[in-house]
Amino acid sequence: MKMKFFTACVIVLSVLFSLVSGVISPAVAEPKEKILVVLSGVDYVSLNDGSTHETGFYLSELATPLRILASKGFEFEFANPTGREALMDKTSDALNYFKDEKDYAAAKELLNNKDFKAPKKLSSYGDEKLAGFAGIFLPGGHAPMEDLYRDADLGRILAYFHKAGKPTALICHAPVALLSAAPEGDKDWIYKGYKMTMFSNEEEALAEKALKLSAGFKFRIQDRLVGLGAVVNNAKPWQSNAVSDRELITGQNPMSDEKMTELFLDALGGTK
Repeated sequence: MKMKFFTACVIVLSVLFSLVSGVISPAVAEPKEKILVVLSGVDYVSLNDGSTHETGFYLSELATPLRILASKGFEFEFANPTGREALMDKTSDALNYFKDEKDYAAAKELLNNKDFKAPKKLSSYGDEKLAGFAGIFLPGGHAPMEDLYRDADLGRILAYFHKAGKPTALICHAPVALLSAAPEGDKDWIYKGYKMTMFSNEEEALAEKALKLSAGFKFRIQDRLVGLGAVVNNAKPWQSNAVSDRELITGQNPMSDEKMTELFLDALGGTK
């Protein structure tokens, strides 16, 4: 009888120990899926008269999508052509682009992130490394009109995501980077026939006026993309507008950041 009682106690204690251990030592969490975030490596854009205009990435177009994606369990790796810290367009450093002061403060805090301050070079990404990302995201600002649209490494990276059918999201001026996947004169652009949106010709003309530029930008993103075969679905200036076609998700302007992110998240498969 004593032996049976002792055996029963051992079994009960073993079960309790297993339960307690599960609470104290939780199971190792599954690795979170990563998004490759690509930014420009310059802080200016060239104008028609040979001068330059100071610019960079647009704060809300970077921070708002990342905040939403992070809340769903995604992590990020930052990259650009030079490996230098990406710089912000000072005109985007404004509360009116955010829901409230809390969101604005969180966006500014992102700029102190050590990974953000030390982006990796685009040239360091081969297919094996790219296979570890769930998707790729490019925020806007005028800077991509200076370097990303003609960066061969970015063209190769975008072609990888296109072939793999992995979600590719770009907002505002960032869709200009899609030109990098089409060497000059290339009639077989991988995004030919895709529906997309981007900072429109009308919005660009209004931006030049608001910035009081004596000389305009060297080209219009919309015209360049249409010239390669893009099917443009733009809304009226400053309206929220986002378009999804196959793996490609695009947003028209800063007001489109949340709508574009919703489509991007759907393509990524939601919460991870």
